[in-house]
This record gives sequence, structure tokens and C-alpha cells, in this order.
Amino acid sequence: MRLLIRLKAEQDGPVQNRALHTFVTQAMMWAGSLGPALARDVPVSYSRLFPFGEIKTGDLQQLIIASPAPEVAQGIARYLSQQRGARIKIGDAQFTLLGHQVFSITLQKNRLVLRNATPLIVRLSPKCINKFQIPDQSRGPVFWEEGMPEEALTTALTESLLARYNRWNATKLKMETLFAEASLFRSLPAKPSGNKKSGTAPSSLWEFRWSKMNQAQRKVLAFGIEAGFGERTGSGYGFMNVIRKEEKPEPQERAGAGPHPPAEPPEQDEKL
Repeated sequence: MRLLIRLKAEQDGPVQNRALHTFVTQAMMWAGSLGPALARDVPVSYSRLFPFGEIKTGDLQQLIIASPAPEVAQGIARYLSQQRGARIKIGDAQFTLLGHQVFSITLQKNRLVLRNATPLIVRLSPKCINKFQIPDQSRGPVFWEEGMPEEALTTALTESLLARYNRWNATKLKMETLFAEASLFRSLPAKPSGNKKSGTAPSSLWEFRWSKMNQAQRKVLAFGIEAGFGERTGSGYGFMNVIRKEEKPEPQERAGAGPHPPAEPPEQDEKL
């Protein structure tokens, strides 16, 4: 289930990714305070503010928060229902809350096109590294980056999404691969930090296509669309959009309707 939040900017200036992450974390607390307590490991993903670009006073902005747990969107919506017209701070930026809408995505029986609207980070398991003979010259996790086989990414994503789906639903579903076609739009290299334990991992922007899916694939993909694909979905990575019609991705396309390739991936002080 998804929650669309509509805002009006009350000042010029950008919204830093860390500030947006803090806002979403606060929104999760609102959800837990007005309804059933949220599980500590509840999956969540979120878009950037969109339309993507420089924010000016009076601009209308939107944000989507998604989760396979309906109580996330419903709980935040209950809180926002009491705040319509109120000022909301996201970092140093001020917005007026114009409204919100809770909605769900229904997948077609077969055809599906997905694009990630925020950078996708994919960690390769030791099994995946061995299968595709990927050189491992680091002592830490290995993340997919351009130059590695695309099948390594879809294999690792299948492992990740299945593990998260089974953990959340207490099931033991198995399958060889979730994916049919994958097209790379853009690769974003790792951004090093002065601290060896922080910085950003390599990430990428993709389109995934299916012309036929079985029931198990639809279940896991429906989960992944809301929970996000890959690593660090709760920090603004791997937010997925369902593409309802054929369209070419544009550099500043709306986050809620298609990918908006950012100049840089979100910065988070998280261990790689």
C-alpha cells in the first residue's frame, strides 16, 4: 500500500536526502502512535520529492511512502488527516500540507514494466560471486557495478527479494529467478568517504520487463514493489515504479510515475 503526500513549498532551496530520511522516520513514528505498533523490521521504501528539480516558493511537491504492511500508509494518513493546512518541516525546508491519498497498486496478470526511481544498490552473495566468477578484492560486501554480468544483478535481487518475502510472510517460497528482461539505464559509481566505514555503494537505474508471470512471481514482485528492491530501501534506495504505458525515461521525470535519475545517489552515514 502507498501513501501520496501533497505539499506546497514555502521557501526556495533543496531538500537534502538525509532530511527526507529523517522525515520518513518521523512519519513511521506517527503511524505507530495512532494505530497498531509497527514491527521493528517493517519493510518500507519511499520516493524523492517530485517533480524532481530545483524547488521554488509556491512549488507543488509530492512524496510517496510505500510498504507491504498496510498499517504504515494507513497510520501516517490518520496523523496527516489531523494536520491538513499545517506547516511541515523537512530538514530546514518548510512546506504546507495540502493533502494526502492512500492507494494500492494492482498488477496485471502477465505484462509488467518496473523502473527504479531512486538508485538501486544490490549486494552479491558469496554464492553469486562464485557462480559468476566475480573478482573479490575487498574484505567487505561486494555490490553490483557496471562491468559485472547483468545476470549477477538479477540473481542477487532474486535471492534478496525471496529472503525478505519469506521472512516477512513466514513462508519458504523458492524459485530460480524472478526476472525476465533487464535493461540498464545508468550506473552510478561508489562515492568514497573520508571514513572507510561510510560513504555510498555503487548503484544503478534499471528497467525490468515481464511478458508472462506465474502466481509466485506476482506475489514476490508485488511485495518488492512496495518494500523496494535491493539494499537500504528504508534510506531512500530502490523505490520502484510500475510503468503503465510505454515511455522513455527523462532525466527529471516524476518520481511517482517514472524514474528520475538523480545526479548523485542519496548520502547516508551507513556502513557498507
